[in-house]
Amino acid sequence: DSGGGRETGTWASRGILQLGVRAPATAARSEAFRRDLFAAGEPVRTPPAEEALLAAVQRGHADAVRAAVSAGASPNGRDASGRMVLLLATRAGAAPLVRVLLEAGADPNVKSDGTLPLMAAVRANRWDICRLLVRAGARVDAKDDAGTPAVNTAAALGFTRIVADLADAGARLDQRGREGWPPLVMAARGGHVDAAAALLDRGAYVNVTGKDSFAPLYWAVYRRDAAMVALLVKRGAQVGTLSVESLQ
Repeated sequence: DSGGGRETGTWASRGILQLGVRAPATAARSEAFRRDLFAAGEPVRTPPAEEALLAAVQRGHADAVRAAVSAGASPNGRDASGRMVLLLATRAGAAPLVRVLLEAGADPNVKSDGTLPLMAAVRANRWDICRLLVRAGARVDAKDDAGTPAVNTAAALGFTRIVADLADAGARLDQRGREGWPPLVMAARGGHVDAAAALLDRGAYVNVTGKDSFAPLYWAVYRRDAAMVALLVKRGAQVGTLSVESLQ
């Protein structure tokens, strides 16, 4: 491509050249340098090895990803928009690529494009990728930009396997996001009986309340969800003045 858009791919803009700034010699310093340029809005050239890595991720070729990393591409590399290759692989649902990148040292706790790889995997219900990320050190209590923890998001969407895995990995089951509801309340509000059962099996408090002081049983009755009511009552929910009989 010899068009005007190619200039944005040069190693440094005229302004950077005029300042006499050089790319650092080591891979780690080079990566930090490129991140600073991204943050400053400066055009940054993608080195050949990283170009090969991006192409391999986009095409879904795990062996090519491995070869590009062996040739010097950073597993924490980014595309021209600043998105990390780990996030790209996660969004593509490419578990083999995610595995290769993590084995090569990709950091699962670096946010790009406004999100973390774990949150992207949770929203897509990719429990297999969630497991890879958690095993590689992803923080299970990480939150999205709205302040919602990963396990809360999984509970709200009814993704039972992810709920169970995150809880087993140590995610707190009493935490609330900005919306003010803990995971069990979110599962009850959504009518996700299996997710609620997974939370209860792992120690979630059955009478926990949200920001509105309503417990899971309230939401189950409100939704006329007989299966959820039965589960919660069996696990010790305080019925109080709620008319459970009206659902029978």
